[in-house]
Amino acid sequence: MDKAFKKFIVALMITSLFLFPMAGGYGGVQAQDSFPPALEPSLSADGLTLYNGVPPLVIVVDPNPAMQGIQIPAEPEVQAAIDAAVADPDAVNAAFSITYQAAGTEDPWHAVCQDFPAAAKTAFNTAAAIWTATLQSPVPITISACWSNLGSSTTLGYSGGAYIYRDFPGAPKPNTWYESSLANALHGSDLDSAKYDDYITYNSGFTWFYGTGGVVPADQYDLVTVAAHEIAHGLNFSGSAQYAGGEGSYGFDGSPYIYDTFMEAFDGKKLTSYTNPSTDLGSLLTSGSLWFNGSNANAANGGSRVKMYAPSSWLKGSSYAHLDEIFNGTVNDMMTYSVASGSANHNPGPVTKGLLKDLGWVLAGEGTSSKIYLPLVLRDLNGSLPGNFSKSAPANGATDQPANPTLSWGASSKATSYEYCIDTSNNSACDATWISTAASTSAGLSGLTPAIKYYWQVRANNASGTTNADGGTWWSFTTAGSPTSPTPGFWESTSGDEFYVTPDQANVDNFAIDIVVTGCGSYKITHLIAEPIVGNQFSFSGPFYASGTFDSTTSAHGTDGLTSFDIVNCGTVTDGPWDWTATWQNSSQPASIIEGDAQTVVLVPESQMSHYYHTITIK
Repeated sequence: MDKAFKKFIVALMITSLFLFPMAGGYGGVQAQDSFPPALEPSLSADGLTLYNGVPPLVIVVDPNPAMQGIQIPAEPEVQAAIDAAVADPDAVNAAFSITYQAAGTEDPWHAVCQDFPAAAKTAFNTAAAIWTATLQSPVPITISACWSNLGSSTTLGYSGGAYIYRDFPGAPKPNTWYESSLANALHGSDLDSAKYDDYITYNSGFTWFYGTGGVVPADQYDLVTVAAHEIAHGLNFSGSAQYAGGEGSYGFDGSPYIYDTFMEAFDGKKLTSYTNPSTDLGSLLTSGSLWFNGSNANAANGGSRVKMYAPSSWLKGSSYAHLDEIFNGTVNDMMTYSVASGSANHNPGPVTKGLLKDLGWVLAGEGTSSKIYLPLVLRDLNGSLPGNFSKSAPANGATDQPANPTLSWGASSKATSYEYCIDTSNNSACDATWISTAASTSAGLSGLTPAIKYYWQVRANNASGTTNADGGTWWSFTTAGSPTSPTPGFWESTSGDEFYVTPDQANVDNFAIDIVVTGCGSYKITHLIAEPIVGNQFSFSGPFYASGTFDSTTSAHGTDGLTSFDIVNCGTVTDGPWDWTATWQNSSQPASIIEGDAQTVVLVPESQMSHYYHTITIK
């Protein structure tokens, strides 16, 4: 899903990234010199949750001299909200819980985080206060913030990585995707409290202005403006449209995003009515004439539809997800696709507020009797979260692993407990269950399916929160495939056991052991019933019992023993279980297969026995 934006937007499905392409009026669009990889989208088992459904949205530097130094004063209610949030956090309407990631951790796109400057946190907190005064939510909006040198001269930052949901209790439209922050607000509680609603990363390589007053030096970039823009994307100001090879497409698994449902062409044809995918839709997305038609956004725009950013050349992370450049330099320009040095706008703007209301948000001051006020929660966990740690075994990407491997990892400082998750979905999320190991740094598994690739992660916990191993990167390993059917013929162990595999490789027959009973004699005990081989395993029970597993075409292992086994003229024998390991010897089969009694006992001279046998003393 590609998005467009220039100053700041609101996107709630997985959020967006911030690179700032050049303003459209300044000789075209500035090339983006870096772009994080889109994460592979995947559905939950019930089909109601989409992981990684929105690729990163970027905000880039606008080098247009005409756009530099534009500083739009904060509207009185915006400035009052910022001041009130500092003085009385309980007075705000939408709660944000911001986690500033510690140095050495990684964002979902594997950018390595650095120490988040204290002044930058103040600017981010101010941006959050702007939105707490704009929207209402009964559920805290959670953000993971990373400060990282992206090695880019144009990318100011980016965001994304949240979950999106459809057909949840409280969803206004059926078969429609909503990003987690809006979905939670509509639902009335957090649909997955273990996940952040937005992952935002800022480029530490720029000269940032951390002040909150909007008076920005000419050579610096206003972090409050950029942060407010990125937070807005996490509020659902983005959609699912994509463009490739001249074709446009939208939606996932047959469902549009709520943002998509308001988009239309100049002639009023709804985006969702286009053939999907199609070149006609591709033409719309690059037509320069794409419109958001929502009653609240239109009312805020003088009664007219809102023009959206749709340049003739599709811009990854910018097109479709921003207001058009006609809003540059106005109170609504926070949600255009780029920002210039020396510029600032701390106002969401009436058009953006109307657009968010159309998507489903309740604006401040417009709530019902069920309105819930929540505090602004700003968490700095750098010093209290469990320390960084790594998984150790099985190695990432390991193959031919047993069905009963042991997961292990290093210790995390300050951790009080650990949990692991293992499943078969490659979506960097736990679709199964997090399983506690208490304080142990290992976990033994059993019963894994052969020839399956498994993905696993470990997290360390304490009272302050959670740290994922390896900066959040999941590891994988593949179990060994089922061995080829065992070779037909005679098999013998090194502990007094022998048997035949039938020509059709379907049964074990004439399983026998040699025993010497002290003071009684030497015997061969043979189980005469052919036992089926199922899943490379066989077994039989009774006074003479055995089980085995074929590890390859020519090797097997197992156990056998006797339980109150009666030998004529000798007595009742009980012993075992004994472990055995057998290998294929030759292709012979028994001279005759006698089916009937479960076993037979033959007295044989010890001199004729194999030198492998079990010795038993009758007690």
